[in-house]
Amino acid sequence: MGLDDLLTKSAGGDLRRVVDLVDQLWEDRNKITEVVGLVWDNRDELTRALTFVQDHGDDLVDLLKQLPDLLATAGEALDAAGAGATTASVFLLGDQTGTSKNANKLSGRGSATVAVSTLTGTAADALERCQEELHGVESMLSGIGRQVEALGIFPKSLTDLGGGAQRVSAVADDLATVALQLRQLGVSVNDAGTDLGTVGEKLQQSGSTLQSLAGGPKKTRSTKARSKKARVAKAKK
Repeated sequence: MGLDDLLTKSAGGDLRRVVDLVDQLWEDRNKITEVVGLVWDNRDELTRALTFVQDHGDDLVDLLKQLPDLLATAGEALDAAGAGATTASVFLLGDQTGTSKNANKLSGRGSATVAVSTLTGTAADALERCQEELHGVESMLSGIGRQVEALGIFPKSLTDLGGGAQRVSAVADDLATVALQLRQLGVSVNDAGTDLGTVGEKLQQSGSTLQSLAGGPKKTRSTKARSKKARVAKAKK
């Protein structure tokens, strides 16, 4: 018979558990020493914390009682902020399906919205076409000016079509610059819309988490009003 069997039989297993506990404590002696040392080194801070809890026990109890409502309110605020950011994102990025609930509240149920980058791109395309047309006008004016000047029968004020062509060319170049700036604006707006969508999603997730910690989302007054209105309409039918 081994020592383990002897210990088990001698005390119904209790002595064996005591020995195991002692062995575990011995193996974890370094960790236990570290914890005790940490508590001792921070005894002043712990004492102040305990004193604070003792002096403000009633206030802490009241705070704990109010904590669910505070969490719910904070969660609703975060959810509303997230919904606003998501709505702004939809208006910037566009919603061709017309399924965005937040955007539909403002733009009409089921109506699709066009991305700002699409609008700026369309405007840039139009400006670039205008630039091409103006360069064509510039070439035509330059050609006519050379031909009229070659005739030598008109005064200088009438034959100086080349100066007008240069001014048209300058306007065309300005249009090209504006078109480029519009495209860059579209890219920036698109990036901002994407970031807003991400922020909105994270805010709504955080709001839902806080409300779930408080026992679920609270039913807002507007929701109650809509529910009551729906019941009245159903009763009339």
